[in-house]
Amino acid sequence: MKSAREKAAIAIPYIIALVIGLIILAFIVYWVFKTTSSSTLSLQECKSRYTTWCSNCAQMDWPHWHCMPKGVWLCRETLQQAGFSVPGGDCGHFTLEDGSLPRVPRCDSEDVQKDCAALGVCLNNPQCD
Repeated sequence: MKSAREKAAIAIPYIIALVIGLIILAFIVYWVFKTTSSSTLSLQECKSRYTTWCSNCAQMDWPHWHCMPKGVWLCRETLQQAGFSVPGGDCGHFTLEDGSLPRVPRCDSEDVQKDCAALGVCLNNPQCD
């Protein structure tokens, strides 16, 4: 007959195998989750980015040469779903991860100024009159 100590000694390899198996399973679940879930930006973060750019445009009196930054452009779909126009444009000053060169708007675009007015940026903004 086996003693209690011998029975415990037999269970230790099974416990170790179970712990290792659970760690591997947790890693696989985490990896699948990270590779299948999209990294979409929240509406609040996107509005903040757009408002910051609008404020910069307003402080510079809506210059023609100041193009929309990449961070705002990456929020385009999220902002459009929220009702902003986020227009295209003729300015191309950065490339996306796929190598494409998006055509982004400039500060003096009427649609940009309307979006900025909706966000409350009215300094020097003709759309707020």
